[in-house]
Amino acid sequence: MANNPIITKSGGFTADNKQADKISGLMCTAVATSAGTTPFVLYQPYKILSLNELEKKYGIDKTYDTNNDVVFWYNVSEFYRLAPAGTPLYIMGLEETALLTNYATKIANLVNFSEGQIRQIGLSRCPDAGYTPTYTNGIDSDVIAAIDDLQTEAVSFYSQNSPVQIFLEGNLEGGLINLTSLPDLSKKLSNKISVLIANEYGYHSSGTRASKASAMGTLLGVVAMGSVQERIGKVRKFNLKGVTPAGEKRFYNGAGIVNNSSFKTYKDDADALMASRYIFIRQFFGKDGFFFSRGYTCTNDSDKEYTIENGRVLDKASRIIYAALLEYWDDNATLETDGTLPDATRTEIEATIEAAIDKAMKGEISNRKVTIDPTSDLITPPQELRVTFQVQPVGYIGDITGNLLFSPTI
Repeated sequence: MANNPIITKSGGFTADNKQADKISGLMCTAVATSAGTTPFVLYQPYKILSLNELEKKYGIDKTYDTNNDVVFWYNVSEFYRLAPAGTPLYIMGLEETALLTNYATKIANLVNFSEGQIRQIGLSRCPDAGYTPTYTNGIDSDVIAAIDDLQTEAVSFYSQNSPVQIFLEGNLEGGLINLTSLPDLSKKLSNKISVLIANEYGYHSSGTRASKASAMGTLLGVVAMGSVQERIGKVRKFNLKGVTPAGEKRFYNGAGIVNNSSFKTYKDDADALMASRYIFIRQFFGKDGFFFSRGYTCTNDSDKEYTIENGRVLDKASRIIYAALLEYWDDNATLETDGTLPDATRTEIEATIEAAIDKAMKGEISNRKVTIDPTSDLITPPQELRVTFQVQPVGYIGDITGNLLFSPTI
């Protein structure tokens, strides 16, 4: 017997408002400190609403990052540069010896602390000086192992009606490497996990751990800035060199990858990297600024959640449906002689759920349909009401092709 309504996603595509979609989490290498009004303890989850709160309450500022060679403040500052003011961010600092697979064992602590409110969470690691990685075709094997562990955690969160998108830092081998030889993550079939290999090239001092850290806070900020259906590479909206929500100009240093190399060196590998499901920052000829690549997850195109935006849409729909169905939990109903619901009652429930979706997801999906199985037997245990949910996503302009012609007349 189920403890709550079960929402399964086979066959089709609570965030009760668009602000809830922005709630994020960050797990990052840190050092405990008592420099603020409240001690900052490792492995302890906290909730903040601004960069100022991180600085004043916990004593974590830019100097903290520099002195400890970490990117905790940097990631939070980037998040709040892009995310709307007052967006909740749940944070946790981990010791420098913690592997990404160790992060996977702690991620539930942060999600549970938020009471299931986190919609997306980023994991960033600055390894200690004594760490000796084992590389698999140029990427730390710890990353590959963590993908599987985190997908298991994500499936568990979904079963608890708290779906989460997880962004993982993809630590790479130093020096000039062949990015086209990186493992093909589409074969992992981990549709809740995305791997970020981008960093802000030139921001951190060369030779530091921080110089090889990812732009995780930037990715989280872009996701929080946008609606669930928007791609992170949307050029018209998500220029990383653009104006902040507060109207402040931000000089973005450059597009790099996490081994402290400029992405210009690897610009010809962009298509291969996207095919292998890595997320990076790039530029376009003739366009001033820096932009994320397409937000793929670690799975293939046949998976409905092969992109972050598809996953976010489905996550949001499942939360809405769960909340709507919960109102009918253990309710009584007058039945037909065969133990099934009358047509009028089924239609009423279907309309109620569709109205909830319409209200919360206007402009985020194309169409939706809710269908209750008319043969659902509500007399014989388990008295299961079987419901099918279909959500049609919005379309996207991907590749653009065209012909430019000289014409004597038009």
